[in-house]
Amino acid sequence: MRGNLLRVLAVVGSICVPAAARADVARLWVEGRGDVYGGSSDLFTRFDNDFGLGVEAGLELLGLTVYGEGLMMGTDQYLVTGNLGLDAIFGEKARFTIGAYTGPFLMVFPESSATGVDFSTLPAEQQLALESASGLTVAQAQVEFDGYAQQEEDLGRSAFGWNLIRGRVGLDVRVVPGFFLGVAGQLAYHLLISGEDVAAGAKNEAFEKFAAEHNIPPDVAAQLREAIGARPVDKDALDGFNYNAHAYLRLEF
Repeated sequence: MRGNLLRVLAVVGSICVPAAARADVARLWVEGRGDVYGGSSDLFTRFDNDFGLGVEAGLELLGLTVYGEGLMMGTDQYLVTGNLGLDAIFGEKARFTIGAYTGPFLMVFPESSATGVDFSTLPAEQQLALESASGLTVAQAQVEFDGYAQQEEDLGRSAFGWNLIRGRVGLDVRVVPGFFLGVAGQLAYHLLISGEDVAAGAKNEAFEKFAAEHNIPPDVAAQLREAIGARPVDKDALDGFNYNAHAYLRLEF
């Protein structure tokens, strides 16, 4: 019985020791890649293309892996991610990789549809309701919101997300020492919000404070809030999935 147990432990050890030895060695890489990218959010459709070119750089040390991706999805359009997690590599010349990660990502778009806050464009009856309820002129009310126009324009070009869990599988082959040619796929469950929604939420909080300070009736406040695009962030619409598949040429140290 004892002999059988020792033989089993020896077999397990022969499998685990190489993997552990590889995890103890630092691994650094850079690669050029081409990606097909998509997701469940409409924000992914704001890119001109679902195909992008970019780079990846990463480091594995003591079994912990960190890597970043940067992709150009069109003119002045970018997708950048940061990733931290664990992975395992099987094989030497031909390698299979599987891993799980978490980390932030940023999307940058070429233009924004944000409109800012401009009370002077409101219909005459809404301007009159604003002045009557608040005791301020339209120009005086506008001053309290002037800072949001540029903020909303800047935020409107971006979206912010976090991959709560991101799985990755890949297969590559060593073409010459240090260089690997491969393909990989990634699937992530994320939280994602557009900069426009962030700006609209900030604008909504500012308007709520403004309406309370100036005793604006709820019915008038509701009309004005809708007219200026102020709305709370819909927290139930933040989660979703994103995915990509890519081919790469990697230089590994």
